[in-house]
Amino acid sequence: YEQGPNAGLSDRGLVFRSAGSPFFARLDVAADNQAGSVSLKGEAGAGREFYSAHYHQSIDNNSGNFISIMATVNRTTLSIPAQPGTNWVGGCDGVILDRGQSCVLKQTPFAADNANIGTYISADRDIVVVSGSWSGKIGRPNADNVGRDIGIDQLIPVSAFGTDYLVNEPSYTGQTHEGGAALVIASDDDTVIRLNGEVVADDLDAGEFYRHSLDNGDGNSALNQANPVALDHLSANRPVMVFVQGYATPIGGGRNNQGLFVVAPLDPDNLSVGARSNHFGARMWDLFGNNDGQVWFWVLALADTTTEMTYDGVTYPNLEDARVNLAAAGPSPAQPTVTRTVDGVDWTLYRFRFSAPDQDRSVILEGDGPVYTHVGYGNSFRGFLTAMQPVRRRVVVDS
Repeated sequence: YEQGPNAGLSDRGLVFRSAGSPFFARLDVAADNQAGSVSLKGEAGAGREFYSAHYHQSIDNNSGNFISIMATVNRTTLSIPAQPGTNWVGGCDGVILDRGQSCVLKQTPFAADNANIGTYISADRDIVVVSGSWSGKIGRPNADNVGRDIGIDQLIPVSAFGTDYLVNEPSYTGQTHEGGAALVIASDDDTVIRLNGEVVADDLDAGEFYRHSLDNGDGNSALNQANPVALDHLSANRPVMVFVQGYATPIGGGRNNQGLFVVAPLDPDNLSVGARSNHFGARMWDLFGNNDGQVWFWVLALADTTTEMTYDGVTYPNLEDARVNLAAAGPSPAQPTVTRTVDGVDWTLYRFRFSAPDQDRSVILEGDGPVYTHVGYGNSFRGFLTAMQPVRRRVVVDS
């Protein structure tokens, strides 16, 4: 990550391994009144080509964009070609890294037109990449008292990009704090983007992006939780990456609860263990040891599959049963569902809202089909968005 003036080469890097059993890992970042959370992608996050994700920002105020690249094998050569409108500091282009070594790029000055989004990173051997914005502001430029927060996630390689994605607004906070959006980054020239079947961008080149606003006010506000959230279908004629930025919760007006996460492409045939299981540890429930926050879960699953949900040690046989019974028991007020059909396959989005007390809470999701989950934590001062979503591992074979 960017740490003050530091950029360039670093011997710092974390590699997690097990003796053979699959596991989940997430890295939480707490920095005074800012917070972020990185969902680690395992082997599926390793690859040769990437495009960076950063807040689409509205205000020039210490945006703190960064890219952190780590080698997975020795003698890995990086390539980060110059990109118009950007001024990355760190000198990572052409650098040779050994396993576990990193190279960090940073760009504190505001990039005109958010040109830093979609920076191309490649290597001759597998690398892993984390990117984001350290103190970004996504609210309207003319709004009073716009908040800031960290947006950060591990990227997926181009080899794991897809052509169909479902996105929803995280938490609506009212017209004052707009900025929720899905960003679609092209990996090939002549990319066409469709929103719910209608063409919205018809000539994107590699590295260019389309911004789809998610400021719908469609049921996520504190006064409107009885309404269903909008579930939008973004599709493309060529592989693209999608990430979502927005507000994790409406607590404290939501303005300081910003976050971002990379969305996995729809893959109904992915039946790997990681695709069918999401385990969220108890510590993320209250990262800052206070009881004034909220935790929101959005769970997307195939309508014709069954997903068990375990909350605080109690297991519910399916998501509908969890939705009804958690509402009756009090932890999560009744939240509506929404279903959208993509290529003849029905996907249903469930939403759960919990308070964040000073006791450990955990959520486990186990299904017989792929499960796409993203989570928001927020209180009056800070928040984050994080996700556990199935990304299929695709190996690049050396010629």
